[in-house]
Amino acid sequence: MMRRSLVVVAGLAATTAGFGVGCSLETDLGSTAIQVESDSPSTAQDLAATVPTSADERAVVDRVVDGDTIMVELDGDIQRIRLIGIDAPESVTPDVPQECYGPEASAALSQLLPPGTEVWLESDQEPQDRFGRPLRYVYRGDDGLFINQWLTTHGFVESRSYPPNISRQDTLDAAELDAADNDRGMWGNC
Repeated sequence: MMRRSLVVVAGLAATTAGFGVGCSLETDLGSTAIQVESDSPSTAQDLAATVPTSADERAVVDRVVDGDTIMVELDGDIQRIRLIGIDAPESVTPDVPQECYGPEASAALSQLLPPGTEVWLESDQEPQDRFGRPLRYVYRGDDGLFINQWLTTHGFVESRSYPPNISRQDTLDAAELDAADNDRGMWGNC
């Protein structure tokens, strides 16, 4: 069975490029449509894998804050979750100028995880950052899409190592290298 998610990010200038297994980028007069297709977990395992058993917290997206932070309902409370292993260009921090591709990263994450989307959260060695925010890898509930990797693969965010939370860093580093080598997202536009 073919699953398809369509993500539309307005105002993005991009070129048409293949993204490997099950992914493509199409441009349409100032907007970018990104399709993630998967006909089975085994053929698209890098982008729509089954959720790892270590992702043991089920949550529901309340809203997207920016390209690497979401608000979720978890255990009856709304919590701010910072995605581990990635760093999005700034787009909403007060007194900090917007960075190139910040709004696009935020828009992409908003399209991937609209309010009400079920997600599975996976922690690493340190469950919180120095600001007390929960740190998690995020997997979309309906198809297992590894959100941190998807954003990196498409050039919306950079891979960023925050030891000791590095269990998925090799995957994210490889995704960034591929995005940069192929001028995807920020790598071809900033």
